[in-house]
Amino acid sequence: MIFTLENFVKGAILGINLLKAKIKNIPLAVNYDLTWQCNLRCKHCYFYASAKELSKNSMHNRKELSNVEWIKIFNYHRNLGIRSVALTGGEPTLRMQLLHEAVKIFPYVQIASNGIINYRNLNQENNQYTG
Repeated sequence: MIFTLENFVKGAILGINLLKAKIKNIPLAVNYDLTWQCNLRCKHCYFYASAKELSKNSMHNRKELSNVEWIKIFNYHRNLGIRSVALTGGEPTLRMQLLHEAVKIFPYVQIASNGIINYRNLNQENNQYTG
């Protein structure tokens, strides 16, 4: 049955949380581009095209955030009240440890991946891609 007390309470809590987020001007979801790296070079990929364009200009040196820096950002946003995140890149599975950490921190995590993971190049100690 759809109209139960439990569903009513869940809906009320969701409504209160949405209202709090609106009042505090907090987004409902955040998209994180975790890396500039990718294990493919697809011609149709907007991210690869923009990375190529940025690399033409030497003033735009691309620096990747460390895992520690990303986790601080994740925790900061979670403490603000953000519950849903999308992890993209480049290829987010090249930063596997960050995927694991995001799942621990946020209740709802979406990952946009090309689905190509070379497990031979995955360092089992820290879940990082070694290329």
